Amino acid sequence: MKCIGSINKDKDEINRADYYYLPHSYVLNDNSHSTRLRVVFNGTSKTNNGLSLNCILMNGPKIQSDLLNIVVRFRTQKYVFSAGISKLYRQILIHDDDHNYQRILWRSNQSDEINIYKLCIMTYGLVHPVFLAIGCINRISEEVNALQLKEVLKMMLCRRLFNRSK
Repeated sequence: MKCIGSINKDKDEINRADYYYLPHSYVLNDNSHSTRLRVVFNGTSKTNNGLSLNCILMNGPKIQSDLLNIVVRFRTQKYVFSAGISKLYRQILIHDDDHNYQRILWRSNQSDEINIYKLCIMTYGLVHPVFLAIGCINRISEEVNALQLKEVLKMMLCRRLFNRSK
């Protein structure tokens, strides 16, 4: 299945209690050159049972340090660098068993038929992305073969920077 795939629209399938449809809207930013329109998902929206997806998701332990510790560590080094991973959350796949909890209803125009999609990648608006993203970087730093890259990942991205190991 593709990362965002169309699925069956059978009414019984749509009303299953073990599926969750993520409410979403959009934000327009006319000043942005790269992302003028951004889709925003709402994992806090409650279903008819009174629970939201964020209420039932495990968000994992806090594995990053407080911002003050990060800034102090940054200031104590002679040389530092800062980097970002482009669209990090959009590069992390969700396990196949969890796709049905990230369904959306979508149509491009009001005259179009409504389509149902399953999102297969980590989604903004849910409670767990920070834990999963840092967890993925930690895992890569453990599995990478190039010793220099491994040390950079461990020291700069997660382990020492976030004071996970002392």
